[in-house]
Amino acid sequence: MRAVTTYRLWEMKQRREKIAMLTSYDYSMARIVDTAGIDVILVGDSAANVMAGYETTVPITLDMMIYHARSVARAVRRALVVVDLPFGTYQGNSKVALESAVRIMKETEADAVKIEGGEEILKVFKSNSENEKTLMVIGDSFRLRLEKYMPYRYQKTIFVRIDDFDQELLDKYESDDVIVITVERDQRYMEKLDSYIIQDSGE
Repeated sequence: MRAVTTYRLWEMKQRREKIAMLTSYDYSMARIVDTAGIDVILVGDSAANVMAGYETTVPITLDMMIYHARSVARAVRRALVVVDLPFGTYQGNSKVALESAVRIMKETEADAVKIEGGEEILKVFKSNSENEKTLMVIGDSFRLRLEKYMPYRYQKTIFVRIDDFDQELLDKYESDDVIVITVERDQRYMEKLDSYIIQDSGE
């Protein structure tokens, strides 16, 4: 068992001690980070960007995450090892989420899995609105502020995090209207969003 456990992190939190966490994707870096005394090492789905050269984290697969997590876990003696569940392995289906988490825990010797956003990632609201259209709201965390207002103006409203949006989601929900809420740091997504939405609308 590694020196840092979830209980130890809880104790540190109660004592208001700082908890240090860094990301590693391979054996060599994880060994350096662990030796430095870092408390938590995250095997992030950002491996898609850093190690594989993808523009977003969406393309990375569960098998790829398991490969990186195995490499990190073999190097670590002290820190708690946490592994991201990649896009498409937990959203909207609790059975798939459980199977993905079990695979990571059994095949990597990691200590925990991380699911980003929980219910914030994809929420679907239905109402008795006379407007029979479907609305998709894409954006950062600010999109959640619209939950009080928008679901009652459409029969179905889908809220999705901007970096989890893809053509498959657009096709699945067949949205009539799309609202994109973005800030400057997310401008890299706009070209892809434009191509999806314009192509889908037939313009």
